[in-house]
Amino acid sequence: MGHDVGCSAADPKCKSTNTISPPKITKPYIISRRNWGALVPGSKGGGEGLFNRESNPGGYAKYSDLYPSKSLSDVLDTVVFHHEGNQQTYDVAQVQKDEMEGGAYDIAYHYVVGADGSIYEGRDIGVRGAHVPDTNSGKIGILWLGDFEPGMAFESGLRLPFDINGNDPRPTTAQIEASVNLVSWLDQEYGIDSAYGHTELYRKSVCPGSNAMPFISIFRALVQEIR
Repeated sequence: MGHDVGCSAADPKCKSTNTISPPKITKPYIISRRNWGALVPGSKGGGEGLFNRESNPGGYAKYSDLYPSKSLSDVLDTVVFHHEGNQQTYDVAQVQKDEMEGGAYDIAYHYVVGADGSIYEGRDIGVRGAHVPDTNSGKIGILWLGDFEPGMAFESGLRLPFDINGNDPRPTTAQIEASVNLVSWLDQEYGIDSAYGHTELYRKSVCPGSNAMPFISIFRALVQEIR
């Protein structure tokens, strides 16, 4: 590191004029909602409803309404990975349609990553997600398209050793690489402290599947390393 001309490095009053900043991480290409044909939030179903502090505290909420005095960097601190599961469509538009028809105000996740590495913009990053029951605030939801849990479970408790729609052996290399780029950029932008698979926060779910869970450690180490 350099010092002022005529300034001795041994002089405690000597201050460096050259500081080394970590290289800026480039934002990965993210396909916009408009370009993948996203529905307008609240235009279909919408049982989630809009946030109301008294009557609907769990509703669709902008962080600026939930925490008026805080920036997104103050609020966002965690990434949570999910998969589609048994009814996989590999289609972000279909995921949004199904979730909204099921009562969600919008797609539940902030980003969706396809098998080819494409990253899709989901729910507005400035809006609380709907992907971890009761504890969504501060959590960025990332959905991997596909089904990474062997077998198929039914609400009745019946479980088949195979999925009639097929199972994916693991997230693809392109999916993981794109997710690394995305999480690295998110960490730079907002300061991410932790990364989880959905099941770690909600034990009733096996999401993102046992074939995907070994990859979560990559992201856990990544956000700690970048910090």
